[in-house]
Amino acid sequence: MQTDVLQKFLDKGLLDLGEDRERFGYVKSAASDLAQKLLENRHDLVSASSVLMGGDISEEEPIIRLCKEAITTHWQTYGSRYPSGAIQLFRATLLQAIALITEQDADNSDTGIIYYTTCGLLPYVATTREDVIFREFLTSLAQKIEDQAATIWTLPKRSGPLKIKYKEAAQPVAVADPKVLKEALKNAIAPAGGTGANANWPSSNAAEWLEHYGGGSAAAISAAIAAVMKDVVPKIVTQSRNDVTAAVDAMRDTLVGVAADNLRADILYWKEALFSPSKKVSYRQLSLDGMIYWAAADLHLRVPPFHPISVEFFLRETVRAALGDKEAKKKLTLEQFFIGTSADVESAVPLGSEVRTDRRLTPLEALHAAVAKKLEAHKASVQTGIPPQTTIQRDEMAVLLFRDFQARRLAGGR
Repeated sequence: MQTDVLQKFLDKGLLDLGEDRERFGYVKSAASDLAQKLLENRHDLVSASSVLMGGDISEEEPIIRLCKEAITTHWQTYGSRYPSGAIQLFRATLLQAIALITEQDADNSDTGIIYYTTCGLLPYVATTREDVIFREFLTSLAQKIEDQAATIWTLPKRSGPLKIKYKEAAQPVAVADPKVLKEALKNAIAPAGGTGANANWPSSNAAEWLEHYGGGSAAAISAAIAAVMKDVVPKIVTQSRNDVTAAVDAMRDTLVGVAADNLRADILYWKEALFSPSKKVSYRQLSLDGMIYWAAADLHLRVPPFHPISVEFFLRETVRAALGDKEAKKKLTLEQFFIGTSADVESAVPLGSEVRTDRRLTPLEALHAAVAKKLEAHKASVQTGIPPQTTIQRDEMAVLLFRDFQARRLAGGR
């Protein structure tokens, strides 16, 4: 189970709770509270996922404050155990909280936010000792996301024409009750009948006899037919609905296949055209770093919230096709990249845009903050948690931004 990740954190010596086993329970209880808090605002889940990976983290970071509040509720004396700072305790609590969220995530939307935010940061932020734990954890999330994407992207395997199988409709034939109809007609014919019998014989008062006979017969036959139809009509409706359901179920794979085909064709056309629908120009007319941003943004707009990992390789190949292999693999710091994109990205993030800067930022958020002049490029890069001197290939930078776009959409942003 994913929720045993806290125990692995302890087993690796990444957190020392001491000999008191109750403290383990304190952390788990705090993590449960924290998980509920993070789900109240899914944008916090983006920041929490970034903070989880590590890097330079301040105790004033909003997510860390949430961790501190959760821990304090269950373990008021934790400070005496960690007099030099409890960041690692807070991260362990956060790790457990995020594991809980992914285990209880029915539609995988929260898992998508966590995975897309964290998987690109792992190589640049996590320490060597943490890497194994986080990599194993993220691998399990990757499989969940791949399975979720497969419901839209995977072509169904089919041999031969579409076959619709209907259930046997062998319903018993409904008929009028002969005994009931016989008695009703006897009543209509002669005075020898039972309740409501015809008071007249046909040899006398012929008009009155016929009137009673006609009305009584019509009522008897009408009632018999109505009794039959009352039973037959619901059966016909039920059977018809079952047949329609069977037809739709048989066609579902075909419809999924059409959607998957359309997605693949659209992305293939986009890659070959090397044309930005957002900027209305060829990617080759943009600056090298501007092309990276718009390729990530354009691909994000062309795909559903969940994508298979193969789509990311499409993005890398698109970057290489537009920039050439040498420029696509050139390594830049985030600061250099932010400066290089500013001219081409201003239309996406106008000056004065509302960009939150008081917390850990994803690379996409940091870029927007720099372009909107909310943060200087260097400061923006630092707030991602990625060391300022770290260099990243341009094609990998595109994938980082693409994942951030996907996570933001799942969290409720555009």
